[in-house]
Amino acid sequence: MHAMKHINSMSNRGYSKHETEAKMNELQAQLSYMHHKLKVQVDREVWLQFQSEITQIEHTKAFIENICSNGKR
Repeated sequence: MHAMKHINSMSNRGYSKHETEAKMNELQAQLSYMHHKLKVQVDREVWLQFQSEITQIEHTKAFIENICSNGKR
């Protein structure tokens, strides 16, 4: 709806409807690409943080197991 108002507004300023629609499609493609890149970056950051947490848990588990095995001797 908003895009159609914008297209009509641009048409009133001397841009053809076809040119305006082409520009809007180009902008939509750019926004989709930016959204995809952002999602990939966020997914990567979440995965790296998850891996870091898993590593920390494994180190803590190994430390506790080491203490327990030393206490049984």
